[in-house]
Amino acid sequence: MTGKPTYEDLQRRVEDLEQKITDRKRDNYMLKKFTRDLRFLSRTSTEFLEFPPDESIYQLIGERLKELVGDCLITINSYDKETDTLCTRAVEGLGKYSKAVLKLIGKNPVGMSFPITDEGGRSQLARGKLVTGPPGLYELSFGEIPAGICRRIEDLLSLGDIYAIGLACRGELFGSAIIITRRGSSGLVGEDVVETFMHQAAVALQRSEAEKALQKAHDELETRVEERTADLAKASEKVRLGIDERKRAEVALRGSEARYALAPAAAGGGGWDGIVQAS
Repeated sequence: MTGKPTYEDLQRRVEDLEQKITDRKRDNYMLKKFTRDLRFLSRTSTEFLEFPPDESIYQLIGERLKELVGDCLITINSYDKETDTLCTRAVEGLGKYSKAVLKLIGKNPVGMSFPITDEGGRSQLARGKLVTGPPGLYELSFGEIPAGICRRIEDLLSLGDIYAIGLACRGELFGSAIIITRRGSSGLVGEDVVETFMHQAAVALQRSEAEKALQKAHDELETRVEERTADLAKASEKVRLGIDERKRAEVALRGSEARYALAPAAAGGGGWDGIVQAS
């Protein structure tokens, strides 16, 4: 006969059961999160494929990134290779503090440009990986926004940790995203999904740049064709006028030759009067 389970046996069974329940809940949570992330990436991939290649694509990137990371302040920037600067294209997360922030800065942050002074920072962005950003807005703005105003904005929006990630594809940098969490939050989660989404966005920007370059080349080709066509038309008209002038000259020459051919006969039959009559 088996004896009755001891208190320790029962406690161990309860602990095992609680662990299984915990593991099941965790597995269910991870499955739901995986499904949600997969649906998100599938939807955004389709959106980027169908989205027109214009400036509003930066707004779409900002909106979808905020949807992914939750309650954060987000800025989306484009990268200018010639000037080596980042230009703010979209800002998400200001909410009811938009007017107050605009008043503090003195101008709309959208359109502000910031030089990249650190080669290492540029290389890091070009990797397309999420990294911890500078300690505050002042450093983030490369000193473009006064330190006092940066501190007031940080307190107003209750800003916490700063993260940065490049919009990069195959080592080519097209822009960046800055994600600033709120104070007291648990930080940024889902880094792998954020990086995958940002790669999707970078591919969309690369396609946009390629389409713009293709359209520019097409327009330049059309302009050259139009100019060449106009040149050919002018040359053709010049040739036509030359031919017409030559025909008139030939007609006049033939008339003159005919008159001179009749001149001897007319001279033998009446002198100058005969020439006049013959002509």
